Amino acid sequence: MYGTVWRKPSARTLRILVGLTILMTLLTGLRYLKEPPSPDDDQTTNWWPVVNAIVDGRGFVSCLPEYFPFCKDESPTAMREPIPLLVHAGLARATGRSLWAASLFEALLNIAAMWLLFALGRRLAGDRIGLLAAALWATYLPGYQLVLNIAGDQLATVFLLLGALSIDHAQRTGRSGSLILSGLMFGAAALCRSAALAFGVVAVVAVFLDRSRGTLLVRSRQAAVIGAGLALTLLPWIARNYHTFGRVFIGSTLSGYNLYRHNASLTRPDALHFVAAQEGQGYIDSLITAHPELTGHEDEPTMNALYKSAGQQIITTHPWQYLKLCAYRGVLLWTNLGVNTAYGKPEGPLDHLVALLQAVLLVLMLLGCCRELTGRWPIAAAVGLYILMHMAVVARLRFMIPAMPFVMLMASVGLERILRSLGARPRMRKAPTKRGL
Repeated sequence: MYGTVWRKPSARTLRILVGLTILMTLLTGLRYLKEPPSPDDDQTTNWWPVVNAIVDGRGFVSCLPEYFPFCKDESPTAMREPIPLLVHAGLARATGRSLWAASLFEALLNIAAMWLLFALGRRLAGDRIGLLAAALWATYLPGYQLVLNIAGDQLATVFLLLGALSIDHAQRTGRSGSLILSGLMFGAAALCRSAALAFGVVAVVAVFLDRSRGTLLVRSRQAAVIGAGLALTLLPWIARNYHTFGRVFIGSTLSGYNLYRHNASLTRPDALHFVAAQEGQGYIDSLITAHPELTGHEDEPTMNALYKSAGQQIITTHPWQYLKLCAYRGVLLWTNLGVNTAYGKPEGPLDHLVALLQAVLLVLMLLGCCRELTGRWPIAAAVGLYILMHMAVVARLRFMIPAMPFVMLMASVGLERILRSLGARPRMRKAPTKRGL
């Protein structure tokens, strides 16, 4: 066996973690002073109506004509992933539909992610890496914007960290239950943000390829256990969608919409820009006009298939421009520069500061990839696949949030290397010699 899975951190480490928790609480408070929770917040406008429908007993129903022009008020929906909707519906029922309660819950998830990131960093590389990663998360400004939004990003972040910790636990203890739990957690993350499925897929492949876990048969069984946990989590949502729409699909019905809207600009010479809602609506209207066979009764999956087919046709027609646009979306995903401008909002010093900090994190992460770290290549592969999925369809900084703890974990290794070279290496307990993941 791999020894003790959890040891109590030192008093100094706990004091630092408590200090980071207080700092995060203060920063959250400052965010609320600047802008309290509102039903008009960016993502809340899409998620909160479905939450209220669930509380009312109407189930997963919604109508947003800008996405699905033929929807009705009681149209069944799969636009948004189910777990955040169900969690917030339970919270709304208990608190009288308080947006403040929902927002505070998101803030608590943000703090919980900091503690979980410390735990993961500590298990993989020791206290100093865990603390550096936790400090990076605690001071990560984009994360505080999400406390105002009722969405799935923070829940996905927590589930991904729990999934990674579960795999590490399984490696240290040899318990199959932890492998199942990891699959369940990665599946839950995918039911919060569909792109998080990348981490579950990489986890299955990583366990299968890790020769240190034993023979091919042993590794195959372990990978199958994770896959079973992943499937067990996803199956209820797949079954619901098949029962409701008569179609099998895992994620959101917005996948085709995003593929079409954010690649329709390839037909223009100035394709390299973020497609905001107004421009996107023009593309949608043109597509509807080009298909007179539509009856006006098409449901979400039918329109999703139409959007996806149209988007794929545009990409096939403009392959080189598409590759350039994907590369440009990599910049959008990391920096968000150009997104606010597309919506008619001027970019200010804070936007440029965030972009600079993102660039620093990227450099530190690349530096960290060159250092020895348990689980280095699976983490890098999962983050890389997650990034590529967004570069292929739609990208903005908010979508990176669930993957950022893993970016910060690698960046902390690079930062620790710099601190050590400067003679500022903190004296803390080293990581165990036998590590998991």
